[in-house]
Amino acid sequence: SFTEKGGSIQISGVGLTENDVATFMTNLERSAYYSGVELKVTKQKVQDGLRLQNFDISCRAQNPVSPDADK
Repeated sequence: SFTEKGGSIQISGVGLTENDVATFMTNLERSAYYSGVELKVTKQKVQDGLRLQNFDISCRAQNPVSPDADK
């Protein structure tokens, strides 16, 4: 799930592995649209024989600076 209120974003989801969750966080951090990415919770669960990672991430929305902003 994805919720945004006043620029504060909460993302909850499920990854196949801890590495998948870490890669998702890294991609958010590299994006010009998000800042302050923090992992709040990660819990392992077994579903249909698979070990999955539930996660909650918080971050802030930001407007990227346009290269033409100074013109």
